[in-house]
Amino acid sequence: MNASVSFCLAFLFSSIVLQAQVSNNNISSLIKLELHAPPFASHTQHNTVEWNCINKKLTEKCLVYHNDQWFSFSPKDDKTVYLNVGKQVCKNKYGVQVLVLRGNPCEKLSYELIHCESFTNQSDTFIALKNLNVNETYLINIDGFLGDLCSFEIAISDKPEGLPIASKIKYVNTQVKIENHQGIVEIRWSLPELLQDSVASFEIVRMKTGDKRPTEIKRVSALGNAAGTYQSQYVVNDSLPEFGRYQYKIYAVSPEENQFWLLADEQFYYKDEREFIPLIISNVFKDKDHVTLTIYDETSGKLLKYNNCVRCIEKKFIINATSWLQQDSYRFKVIIANQDSGLVKEELWIYDSHSGSFSRSQQKK
Repeated sequence: MNASVSFCLAFLFSSIVLQAQVSNNNISSLIKLELHAPPFASHTQHNTVEWNCINKKLTEKCLVYHNDQWFSFSPKDDKTVYLNVGKQVCKNKYGVQVLVLRGNPCEKLSYELIHCESFTNQSDTFIALKNLNVNETYLINIDGFLGDLCSFEIAISDKPEGLPIASKIKYVNTQVKIENHQGIVEIRWSLPELLQDSVASFEIVRMKTGDKRPTEIKRVSALGNAAGTYQSQYVVNDSLPEFGRYQYKIYAVSPEENQFWLLADEQFYYKDEREFIPLIISNVFKDKDHVTLTIYDETSGKLLKYNNCVRCIEKKFIINATSWLQQDSYRFKVIIANQDSGLVKEELWIYDSHSGSFSRSQQKK
């Protein structure tokens, strides 16, 4: 690793570590959120728990406190509002947990639990808050799940952002078909008949094994006509960035975006279908000579293959190059050496991805 890269990594790490404790670490300095205000950016690093303001018994079944902070909100009418949490970036990739209370700050016995949720991932998500009392102050506590160190944004809005929490998603199965053509994925599904009058759009998300946050592929409108009949079949295409195991989820979304139905949860493994791509090297030496074959990545100089053939009777060396090609190696330096005579032949082989074959571009003696 060169000095400039090391410096950049050190700077990024130090900037994370050196983030100061947030101003609303204590409930006496809570930050008031306003409806439609821009999202407030915060983080959980270096935060401490103000235990004398925590009612552990009230929340012990849903969360454990580690590094919390406080917000508040006072509704101006009785309409449903949404607590949106987005742009989570967490060290351990767990996410944050959210607690909504009715009561007076730091008066533990006055607390009434409105909502308690551990997200357990870094998805953009929301909590619907219904039947709130007008002009009453509600307390919001944000904490890193399992003590995770997270940056995030929080906002109060009359529109939800992201996907709902898992406990608020209903399941309605439908017919779905996923076909993969060398990384180009076609997804087909049907609109369930029982949802025809309830759905305004579909949201398709993808997650690769190892990721903690899904990728939104597309939002598709549910199409209807003047007679009130809805299109029943839908299709979208996706392009996969790399090999691996993937999961697709298809959600049906209500017109107000306050209700989601999970229609499909499908997994498949995308692998290189080329199981054996041969690199064929001729042995130009006599039978039963002592021959060594060495292959390098011509670009990086990395040793890929060494074959020591004593009393060699092989006329051709057939090498499976699939794994090398999957790692974006396409130029190979091949050295065939006769250990008895000392004669060495060096060849450069290049793989053409369009033709799917190797060619020898030059030969040295």
